[in-house]
Amino acid sequence: MRPLVQPLISEADQERELQRTVGAILFSEKPTDPATTHAARAQYINAHPEQPLLALITTECNAWLQDLSQRKAEKESDKYVMIASVNVVNCIAHSDAHRTANARASLFPRKG
Repeated sequence: MRPLVQPLISEADQERELQRTVGAILFSEKPTDPATTHAARAQYINAHPEQPLLALITTECNAWLQDLSQRKAEKESDKYVMIASVNVVNCIAHSDAHRTANARASLFPRKG
């Protein structure tokens, strides 16, 4: 078994993914119909290349935000922590190393 290779994430990668992330958030907030909003968010999650990592980060950030809320310690800057966390997930998910690993896995599926 090969060791997992972590991708090198440049500032340009981070900026590109941040623009995509913010764009997706803004797009999902534009519809006035709650069903359309839910569908846009579900499509984003279902198409995400790193669903388990995205779920973990989302769960952890939500727990952290709930803890802050219970302690009445929320700050405006807290949303930036969540955006930065999701941005790192997106950088990993859309990295060259991730695409290469997925392409290799589809060419040589595991048996079992």
